[in-house]
Amino acid sequence: MVIIKPRVNQKLRNEGEIMGDNSGFSSAQTEAQKKYQGSIYTSVEHLPDEFVKGVKEIEEELGFPVLMLIQNTGDKWHDFISHEVYKRFFDQRNDFPKGEPVALLLRSSGGDPSYAYKLANLFRKRYRGFVALIPDYAKSAATILTLGSDRIVLGTYAELGPLDMQVPDEDRETYE
Repeated sequence: MVIIKPRVNQKLRNEGEIMGDNSGFSSAQTEAQKKYQGSIYTSVEHLPDEFVKGVKEIEEELGFPVLMLIQNTGDKWHDFISHEVYKRFFDQRNDFPKGEPVALLLRSSGGDPSYAYKLANLFRKRYRGFVALIPDYAKSAATILTLGSDRIVLGTYAELGPLDMQVPDEDRETYE
């Protein structure tokens, strides 16, 4: 998951457009009725309301948007920092103004360290730096990504993990 965006029921969107409301929401729909989903990974239908409320409170407190990289959700193809994850963030880089700060809510066991480094560079160069928010854990390559931030905010029991780089020894190991 990355950016939270409202997911609008098409019927409500059409009613809002008919009523001249350009936001896509009818006047009958309240903030509480909106459902939110991740803009990149949509393996879940919508994000829990309490989670969205918490992220919005963090955004309000910080004064800038919160991006999310939450991994180990059971979807194997994006459960680690990889080229695919980097590409998805890169493709959505224009969703936020260039030169403005962002926060990254991160929960990850790691992945490819070169893409963790690239992600940190993307956030530092595209935006005016970033704040790493670690509510639970950031291990291995996720620690590299975290260390690339301008500021780290750890939850009460949060942890950064070891940089356990895997370097194959081609003289001693075989691959089958």
